[in-house]
Amino acid sequence: SPYSIVALTMLLSSLPVFLWGAVFLYKTEEKRYMIVKTFMLGALLVVPLVVYRGLWDLFPSISLVNGLMPLQNYGISFAGLGLNLLVLYASIGIIEEFLKALVVKKVDRNEVNTIKDAIEFSVMVALGFSFAENTFYFIQVYQNYSLEMLFQVFIFRSLFSTFAHVLFSAVYGYHFGLSLFAKKVYQNKQERNIPSQIIYSFYRLLSFKKNPTFKDKHRFLGLFYAASLHAMFNILLEMGITMFLIPFLFVGVVHVSYMLYNQENHVVYNPEKKRATG
Repeated sequence: SPYSIVALTMLLSSLPVFLWGAVFLYKTEEKRYMIVKTFMLGALLVVPLVVYRGLWDLFPSISLVNGLMPLQNYGISFAGLGLNLLVLYASIGIIEEFLKALVVKKVDRNEVNTIKDAIEFSVMVALGFSFAENTFYFIQVYQNYSLEMLFQVFIFRSLFSTFAHVLFSAVYGYHFGLSLFAKKVYQNKQERNIPSQIIYSFYRLLSFKKNPTFKDKHRFLGLFYAASLHAMFNILLEMGITMFLIPFLFVGVVHVSYMLYNQENHVVYNPEKKRATG
């Protein structure tokens, strides 16, 4: 029955959530209700994306690909892989990371006392989003393909796609934490985390700010890095280049672990806000 299919796919989708949650969040001190709330909000982010993709079939004109077609009249040609890459970057990488960032920004600031807290809440949003996204994928595969294909998709999305969301959001969470405590972080001489002036120049061009603050810069950088990594991941998969997956997984796990357990990210910037255990 449809209900049993949904129950099965939700069960499958919960397994990678517990896997990666156990790897990165087993020492978290966040309140349980905040963890559940953040997870659920992350899962709900999938709804507008599913609606958007469904509208492509009903109203092809709203597709980014079709929207670019008039440019061909001016001698600009987008064909084959080029179109796919542009769609992946614009409508997947940017939109998904932007939506996840919105949820992270809505987290109660009283609950975020360290950069580590910001990273953990970002990871929870990613796990919630991945849970819902995997459920939709598994339902489609179950209905249209074989059980063997479902198993293969489950293994791939559990190991790589779910972790990819965790990595992208963790990177955003780190920079969000820097921006949240910008004044104190900057005073502590952590401005060595500032990347190259090339990216800053790019930010000034987009924001029309001649002198963006440390806070502005890291808000932009977090979303820029997350969306760019997401786009690169999707592009490589679209091109059938899978040899990067194992090193991506290894390097990514090391990087997220470093961000979570680096003592600099455990510095409490709001000591007066004592968190009650939940």
